[in-house]
Amino acid sequence: MKPLGVCVVRSAVGGDAARVLECARDVFATSRHTLTQADEFAVTEGQEREFLEGLVEHARAAFVVGVERDEPGATVIGIASLKQANLKRKLRHVVELGMGVRSTHRGRGVGTALLATLIDWAVAHPEIEIVTLGVYAENAAGITLYKSFGFEIYGRLPGGCKHDDGSRWEQLMMYRRVT
Repeated sequence: MKPLGVCVVRSAVGGDAARVLECARDVFATSRHTLTQADEFAVTEGQEREFLEGLVEHARAAFVVGVERDEPGATVIGIASLKQANLKRKLRHVVELGMGVRSTHRGRGVGTALLATLIDWAVAHPEIEIVTLGVYAENAAGITLYKSFGFEIYGRLPGGCKHDDGSRWEQLMMYRRVT
């Protein structure tokens, strides 16, 4: 558990499942900067609990939550994960970052706290060498955050995301070495 001023960041546990899902649903319903749409997200509480419990011993995956206070049942205000990007042995050293912050807490440093925790976690796991992520070119705040942690752009996919309204956004691929 790591208090970081704006929130407490800790590893998610099975008992967080309902609050994690509540946060995820808020993120998917209120942000145009996620790939998942609210109507596509159908994870049940039982599935989420099983997923979180399965991460406890995983060497190349982590899931953290940001909460305002370190107390049972506290509202989850941010979620972030690192997961093995590809199951092939030659790519086991690469993990992918995903994160989201509840709409009521964006712009308050929660994303910074989540990202700092996961970068520290990756550094502490020598089998992990590279963290990757995808971000929309329109997400200036996200790009600024990622660059502040040493991420660099390594690829672009013009029109890589097509929204329901027909608008197309460029996707950027970023990476950071942790070794």
